[in-house]
Amino acid sequence: MKRQHFLSLMKDRFPHEYLTYVESIKAQDRQATAEVLKKMIGLIPKAEREDPFAIKLGLDLSTVLYYKCDYALALRKAGSYLKLAAKLGDSDTLADAEYLMGWLLNREHRTGEAVQHLKRCIAIAEKLGIILLILNANIELANSAAENGNLQNELEILKKAEKMAKKAKAPIQEMHIMLSIATLYNDIAEHKASLQYMKRVMSKFRFLKGDAEYYEIFSAMLNNLEPQILVRYAIICLRQGKLEELIQYVRQLEQLNVGFEGANPRQALFILASIACFELGKTEDGHEFLGLALSEDITYNERPYTEVFIMCHRLMEILLENKRPDAAELLLRRIKKSILAQDSAGYGRIYWRMRACYCGYIGDSPGRLEALEEYMSFAEANNSEKDEAFKRGMRNQIKLAEELERTEKQKKRQQKMLESVVADKETADYLSEHDGLTGLNNRNKLNKDRLSRQFKDMKSCGVIFFDVNELKLTND
Repeated sequence: MKRQHFLSLMKDRFPHEYLTYVESIKAQDRQATAEVLKKMIGLIPKAEREDPFAIKLGLDLSTVLYYKCDYALALRKAGSYLKLAAKLGDSDTLADAEYLMGWLLNREHRTGEAVQHLKRCIAIAEKLGIILLILNANIELANSAAENGNLQNELEILKKAEKMAKKAKAPIQEMHIMLSIATLYNDIAEHKASLQYMKRVMSKFRFLKGDAEYYEIFSAMLNNLEPQILVRYAIICLRQGKLEELIQYVRQLEQLNVGFEGANPRQALFILASIACFELGKTEDGHEFLGLALSEDITYNERPYTEVFIMCHRLMEILLENKRPDAAELLLRRIKKSILAQDSAGYGRIYWRMRACYCGYIGDSPGRLEALEEYMSFAEANNSEKDEAFKRGMRNQIKLAEELERTEKQKKRQQKMLESVVADKETADYLSEHDGLTGLNNRNKLNKDRLSRQFKDMKSCGVIFFDVNELKLTND
């Protein structure tokens, strides 16, 4: 079912709820979106809950639940609506359901199952001629290949998807794919091809943004894509060691003072430029860019900003090497503020890793506990099953550490007991052959000595004891 047709049906059947739905989408209020979708599904008579429109509502609800971090519930819902679509026999709806299952499973790193659903989606979509769905499914197949480390397969799928996007006249999807190809070429050290793709993306973007009619319709999508293009190009320059080019590029953008809707790449670009300056030995410029980065108050929620977070770790290492722990701490605090504002993409885990590494570098052992407590507070503030599982994992680590500590203490106690037993045995052995008062050899020692001499000399001998002071039982 085409999105326009689906929204048209929603507007006709539930005009009031449709307005709420649109407002919640614009406000990015996922809780409100989920509630209004549930309400619309509840308003559909039970006899009609297996028709394509009702199933499509359910698939939308599953997607929103995932973004709300109700991962397990999202998968269960999607699975149940997939069964309904298969039972209904509507190929269009079934293709959508298969795609959603593949998409969800990919994000849960269950790539084997995801590939099966995506291939079924492509097979159905090819029969129906739904090119955009085939395109999206191929992009997800590329993500599966990337997850499995099969870069060559990922590249082949992306190039195929690029041709399909061009054929479908979907320039925004085409640019997203080209961005992925540029990144992949960079990962496999095909630097020339990587830069060529980036330049093609930037050229196509400028052309579309200059088309007033196109921009009026797709301005939101283009404005969302622009920061990704800018940051991706900067990352590629940094990875390829084009540090001077990166600095000049960021300087030009700074002078333009371009504003962006939704996501703002300025902080990311300043962080990357700061790294480039420090690595070139331009310490003063590095601190200047760092100051600009810290002056921005931005929440990241799109690719490729996750890479920028990882590169922040690199910048913190540089700052610590330059004996600037104060700047490293400030950078960490600002990054934490951005990360904790997001949950769906698992940025909390990145924060945890960075925080732990940072504490390790400055030898701040109590800081590790602080990081753990901060993360657990973050997890408790969310209803995510993944965060709950991660929190349980952290608790298990604490329990394991406590158990190891108890085991170590018990081991030390047992060692002391063993040492005591050995000492007691040595004392008993000594007292068995020596007098307890004088320390002289007693009758047992003398008897053994005489017997040994008898066997050695082959002569008869004996030991005579005289109880001279009537203390024979205690002293010889």
